[in-house]
Amino acid sequence: SAWSLAQLARSRPMFPPETLARFPAVLSRLEAATMPVLHEFIPRYCVMLAWAFARVGTGTHAFFNTLGDLLMGQLHHMTPRQTSNF
Repeated sequence: SAWSLAQLARSRPMFPPETLARFPAVLSRLEAATMPVLHEFIPRYCVMLAWAFARVGTGTHAFFNTLGDLLMGQLHHMTPRQTSNF
């Protein structure tokens, strides 16, 4: 998962630079695959995706805007605890 890749990117000992250099490309392909189905994701998964992409330092403005729009649209359906996890 994207979250797992981002966790690996910050693990110690560090991965070799050539391995870390591949993470943005993998996430770029993941972005392309998830964009058409993001509207089906629950808020928790959207938040995890946003965190992972931000942690690795990749993702397009369109991707983050879509995630933000989806999350804002779900805000009124969420409990206070779920909202605090944003």
